[in-house]
Amino acid sequence: MKIMMVLLALSAMPAHVAADDLANEIQELITLLPGTYDNVQQSADQNAAGLPENLRLGRRAQFFAHVARPSACCTGFSAGPEAAFFYMRIYRDGELWLGGEHIVVVYPDRKLNTLVWQFVRIADPERFLDLHLNAEKQRNVTLVPQPQDVLDCPVLGRKAGPSVFKAELKNGGCNVISRVSAKLRRLEMNLTLTPTTLFYLDRGIENGQVVHGSVDGTPFNMVRGLP
Repeated sequence: MKIMMVLLALSAMPAHVAADDLANEIQELITLLPGTYDNVQQSADQNAAGLPENLRLGRRAQFFAHVARPSACCTGFSAGPEAAFFYMRIYRDGELWLGGEHIVVVYPDRKLNTLVWQFVRIADPERFLDLHLNAEKQRNVTLVPQPQDVLDCPVLGRKAGPSVFKAELKNGGCNVISRVSAKLRRLEMNLTLTPTTLFYLDRGIENGQVVHGSVDGTPFNMVRGLP
């Protein structure tokens, strides 16, 4: 009888109260994601192999830091109180790519039983250099509202194994109107995060031609802490 009463009590509780794996995964991600990831070895191997220029990914690094919640976040979507916020910087050939800075907002969607990853661009990024070092800047950072077609196709994913997270665009990709060319562009993006490596693919295709990112679908293989 006691066992039956316990089971009935658990069944009456909301899923996120009985066993909130999504909330736990966000806390784990706060520990796992921050750091610098660099594909220096992959880039060197591609150069040494003599790959055609259009197939070489080049040198790329990505930096993530856990930051405070921006006061003005978030336009177009509701992150909720459990969301985690990460500052992301991208480096090309060792140089900071201005325009590559994002706030990555990760929050639970319990209806879909997954985490949502929103990659939100920072407006006027030169005003917010070294954002990870300044809590006041983190709260006051200006974000670019996500276009509706991007909001309609979020990045979804969650823990896939011990200390392994995976995420990708909903349905494997999105068709959006490019803010650069004003043409229809298919976006493809996925990532796999482990304690040592970040595999990251982010590319756009217009009229069957890859206009940014990996031509053949090879992801950046970025190792944590290099160099």
